[in-house]
Formats: sequence, structure tokens, C-alpha cells
Amino acid sequence: MTDDLTVRRLAVIGAGKMGETLISSLVGSGVVTPEAVVATAKHGERLRYMKREYRIETTLDNREAAGGAEVVLLCVKPQIAPAVVEEMRPALTADQVL
Repeated sequence: MTDDLTVRRLAVIGAGKMGETLISSLVGSGVVTPEAVVATAKHGERLRYMKREYRIETTLDNREAAGGAEVVLLCVKPQIAPAVVEEMRPALTADQVL
């Protein structure tokens, strides 16, 4: 991340209500550009909506989204968080903020 708090690449894992609220706020405030955001969800229909509404990149693949991101926001239900983190583990690095 740079000193002015902008993020070059942000992965939002779980683009449900919480994830969408964060994306809307961060993009709307200019902290991140739509081009810097990639979001995941379990359903393609949800991802199509997010892509259309916020002009962000989307994918069904959590590991793909986490790879190369400076910041990874985990926006999933607590009961599935351990499995999602385990799934992303190969793509996570010590330089990322999770």
C-alpha cells in the first residue's frame, strides 16, 4: 500500500451484503478505483450484478482473487471462514493484509 492509503489491488472475498457495502464505500470514497477491486461470490448471478453495478473484476475463484492482492477482505460468514482461508492459503503471502 502507498502512504496515502490507496490500494493498488483489493480482493473482497464474499460479495454478499457486507462485501458489497465495503466495495460501495471504498470505491465511492475514492480509496480504491473500480479497476483495483476483484470480488468473489458463490453464484455467477451475484457476480454479474457486482460487475455491472460497480465496474469491478469478479471471479468465482477465491484463490485467484487473493493472488496478487495487497489487501484481502474476508467477508464471509464466520462458520465458513476457516475453509475459505485454507482454500486461499497457497495464494496468500506475508506481504498481504488479510
